[in-house]
Amino acid sequence: MSDEETSPGEDDSHPGDLVEAFVDEAAAVLGKASRRLKKLQSRTAAGLAAARAQQDAKARAHDSAVATFAAEVAAAEERNGAVDALVSLNVGGQVFATSLETLRREPDSMLGAWFSGRHEIHKTPDGHAFIDRDPTQFRHILNFLRNGARGIPKSVLVDDALRDELLAEAEFYQLAGLVELVSGPAARTQVVA
Repeated sequence: MSDEETSPGEDDSHPGDLVEAFVDEAAAVLGKASRRLKKLQSRTAAGLAAARAQQDAKARAHDSAVATFAAEVAAAEERNGAVDALVSLNVGGQVFATSLETLRREPDSMLGAWFSGRHEIHKTPDGHAFIDRDPTQFRHILNFLRNGARGIPKSVLVDDALRDELLAEAEFYQLAGLVELVSGPAARTQVVA
């Protein structure tokens, strides 16, 4: 057998050569993996930085909106005199006096919204908040806000014309409880104060 020929099962390689080849191949694989890892880290860091910047911008916008709203409420309260506990109202030429607490009793109503401090209130030269409505039923509106169903006299509920007038005003002021009381099936037979 010549030197170039090897018999089956024999290997010319030296163990040192095999280890060196393995180390070179492992180094190449590790280098490639390291480059890929660095690219992924770079992309992830850029993505995180962009997400943080976007979140910071949203937080600043939210904080700005909250501050603007608080300033608007404070200005409206000052402008409308909503910080006073007592309010005088000129309803169609007749003056009524009540408290902010009463007017705000039903926050989803027109009166609750008007006197929340978020809206400008039109005032007469005498300083009364002005509501351009017929004053005839307004005392019943206030009494309902003060005392609930007990604030509505039975005489109003049994008289079709008075009940219809009160219903129209209750609907205008968006007083759901009063609308229900006045238009409900038991309105005519309701025994109230």
